[in-house]
Amino acid sequence: MAANNTCRVRVAGAKVLIPLVVLSFGIVSLTDSSNISALEPEQISAISAEQEAPTGLEQNEEEPEEPLIELPHPYNLLVDSAKKHGVEPALVLAVAATESNFKADAVSGKGAIGLMQLMPSTAEELGINPYILEENIEGGVKYLAKLVKKYGKINLALAAYNAGMGIVDRYGGVPPFKETQNYVKRVLQRYGEYNKIEVLAMKG
Repeated sequence: MAANNTCRVRVAGAKVLIPLVVLSFGIVSLTDSSNISALEPEQISAISAEQEAPTGLEQNEEEPEEPLIELPHPYNLLVDSAKKHGVEPALVLAVAATESNFKADAVSGKGAIGLMQLMPSTAEELGINPYILEENIEGGVKYLAKLVKKYGKINLALAAYNAGMGIVDRYGGVPPFKETQNYVKRVLQRYGEYNKIEVLAMKG
């Protein structure tokens, strides 16, 4: 005898409903009216309990979804500013992550301020208050856009963001400083990572 129950099956992350057919010839034959009289009361109770017991396969409640990728708090500010100044959002996110790990109150030993780690002289040149998050992001992205436009290559723009335009111009490329070279490598690595999750973020 087929029951009308259903069970949930997860296949590659998707939930699929399939019919659950309870068909056991042994149970059918044992519960047949012609054979049940030959059973002991304890056996009859055991069969009844087995038929009525929940299978554990019925799940009416939805299973919890896997957590989404956690994005930095000022994500929207960074992406909006990137689009405004014509810079790839993934690159801006990578710079912010490398510079300050998205910390708005970060201050480096050299005096760089805020999330985008702007030097006071650079902030003054850009006409922004580096201690205000929105202005710090706006100034940092605007400065990065200027460097990308000037050099035409991301690695050179990043080197200039870290060491200054004068140093990059002097060496005609990424300067032979370990700090700057490692900085460029870290940003480029994160740039690739944020390129992958940007689509997921936009869907979310």
